[in-house]
Amino acid sequence: MKKGSAIITGLIVMLFTLGIQAEDNYMGTYLRENGETVNVRLVGDKLFCTIVSNKFEMCNGMRKVNATTYKGAKMKHPMFSLKDFDGTVIFSASGLSIEGCAMFGSVCDKETWKKK
Repeated sequence: MKKGSAIITGLIVMLFTLGIQAEDNYMGTYLRENGETVNVRLVGDKLFCTIVSNKFEMCNGMRKVNATTYKGAKMKHPMFSLKDFDGTVIFSASGLSIEGCAMFGSVCDKETWKKK
């Protein structure tokens, strides 16, 4: 019984470690469609996406929904900085997609960013 629980514990630790490594692989520098560079990072368990040139924060502490998705209700867009959007960031191997919606989802904007 002790050997079986040690194996299970080892598997849990390994899966947890792999999850952290995958999450770390998503963090870093991305290019927006307009060429701006964005620093994507976690602070604690919250996601932040800061435009490097002007320090404008877009993601504003989105929370993790699953292994590749973060969501939050305080996303900002550089052109409409006074308005909060319901935002979603979905990571992939080559980059991320970021979408913000307002007015109960009737007005949305979406971009795909490439990882540098």
